[in-house]
Amino acid sequence: MIRNYASGKFFILLFIVLLPFCLFSQRSPIDSLENILKTAREDTNKVNILIQLSFKILNEGGYDKALGYAMKGKDLAEKLGFKNGMVTSYSDIGRIFKNQGDYTQALEYYFKTLKICQEIGNKKGVSYCFSAIGLVYENIDDYPKALDFLFKALTMEEEFKNKSNMGMLFTNIGITYGKLNADVRNQDNYVNALAFFFKALKIAEETGNVKYITTINENIGSVYYEQKDYSLALETYVKTLKIFEDIGDKKGMQSTNLNTGLVYSEQGDYDKAKESLFRALKIAEEIGDKSRISESFGAIASNYFKQKKYSEVITYGNKSLAIAKEIGLLGEIQKVEEILSNTYGQTNNTTQALEHYKKYIIVHDSIFSQENAKKEKEAEMKFNYEKKQVAEKIEEEKKEAIHIERAKGEKNMLYSCIIFISLIAAFAVYSYRRR
Repeated sequence: MIRNYASGKFFILLFIVLLPFCLFSQRSPIDSLENILKTAREDTNKVNILIQLSFKILNEGGYDKALGYAMKGKDLAEKLGFKNGMVTSYSDIGRIFKNQGDYTQALEYYFKTLKICQEIGNKKGVSYCFSAIGLVYENIDDYPKALDFLFKALTMEEEFKNKSNMGMLFTNIGITYGKLNADVRNQDNYVNALAFFFKALKIAEETGNVKYITTINENIGSVYYEQKDYSLALETYVKTLKIFEDIGDKKGMQSTNLNTGLVYSEQGDYDKAKESLFRALKIAEEIGDKSRISESFGAIASNYFKQKKYSEVITYGNKSLAIAKEIGLLGEIQKVEEILSNTYGQTNNTTQALEHYKKYIIVHDSIFSQENAKKEKEAEMKFNYEKKQVAEKIEEEKKEAIHIERAKGEKNMLYSCIIFISLIAAFAVYSYRRR
């Protein structure tokens, strides 16, 4: 599966661009800022304090409190007409809503940020907004719109020659193409995904960002795996694994061993698959990640199923299932219940086969219902947002029409005054000459 590793970092890097005017370092303790806030006057300095508090609390995961400070900063900035403060508070609020999954509100505030950035000529802010909006559209599965805004951001970052941000945009565009393919099953999208991943990889290699290189390589390997090009997927994963081992990244080592094992299993090299999958399991147990442990057990069970080693399938399948149920890992439960049902079917244990098949169907339907509910909610949010946009546009057009009519009236009045004054002047001259 293609994962969006870069988006969070992209937000943070560009967010810093929007905060050059803040007066306090991020290192200032929250309580110190709150003490300063108590005696702060209602000026731009107070806006900056509120923004700093919001930003710092947000980075610690305190969404509600961060939102409260950001809203106060927004209100004061609007009252003062402090546009830089409005830009930063709006983008802060947009980021909070995005993290909370309220994409309608996130879009609203990102578009507000965009409008002001365009008004004041803040090009870096405009680029940030294009990227942020693109990533929100990606989250609600509107991939064409996501690509549209990500490409707009990319065009600007290419103008700035900002290689770091270009690399992150290349990655996010690649990820979006990969997700788009899952919807429309067009191989061209995989080709596009790879093209942008390789562009991102080139920049990562030029800048020597080892962590980022491994992230991109994992995404490249995922595309090859989805294309069933197992040789290239394996080559990429092996290369990535070596880097993870060199830098001692255990989570990276675990996920890459797991992916490598899956490829070997698809190729029918079950012994090598077993080695990689058990390595993945060992590392998952070392770092104490239950989700990874469950997935490793499940992958081992699947590998044994292909070899018709049904006793081992049941052993490792049940281990995976126990942890998956404990932590609510529905996708893993679904996969393992299906494997166990097929296993009992192969051993003529029809009672257990039927029992696990029923459980598989229940979980499958539950996931399907959740996905449908999510899609319905996203569609509703999108509809409400677009409806709001149309209403705002109509209101703007009404205001513009009123402004034009008023301007015409003022212009006509001016002409009338000029004509009136001219007539009086002409009459005065005429009267003077008559004397």
